[in-house]
Amino acid sequence: MENRDAESCNFRGQAFTRERQSVYTPPPHYSCIRNQPAAKHPHEAAALISQWHKVCSISRNYLMKNLIIFSALLFIAIGCSKENDQIEPDHLLIGVWKYSDSNGHDNIYIRSNEFIENHCYKFNSDGTMTERQNSGWCGTPPITYADYPGTWNMINDTLIQINVGYWGGTFNYKLDIQSVDSDVLQVSFVPADK
Repeated sequence: MENRDAESCNFRGQAFTRERQSVYTPPPHYSCIRNQPAAKHPHEAAALISQWHKVCSISRNYLMKNLIIFSALLFIAIGCSKENDQIEPDHLLIGVWKYSDSNGHDNIYIRSNEFIENHCYKFNSDGTMTERQNSGWCGTPPITYADYPGTWNMINDTLIQINVGYWGGTFNYKLDIQSVDSDVLQVSFVPADK
């Protein structure tokens, strides 16, 4: 009697027998067709495999397309991000500036060798700074001054971002450079939200 559930073959003089699977069930890692009913005939198994290749190749193509688009957008975002300009050691802002006068919305500072008892900035080439300003909330004379450490960086050729401490915490703002030379600095204050 012939066993229809077994296959025999002869390879190099040795006989091998293997049981024939009557139902094809895809392995669990074939996630594209995992929920499909099991194939009862070999041609159904071939159809399921063909279906799996179609679905998975679409998924693979979809994933690759999205990965390429995402990578391109990330590259553009990084390439177009606003990098802060490097501070040159001989930049005209480096040094001590003491308050001199105001001209409408602009404040005028004069280069100095040291701080005075008034509003002053000291810009260092490593991006650190010190600002001398009111040491308390009251601006009525006599005013006492204190030195507060902070950082600064160039946003562009005319805009400086400043993050500095003050008697009540930390203050972030920008200075828009109207003009600067070796002796005079004229800037306007720009609030942090602009």
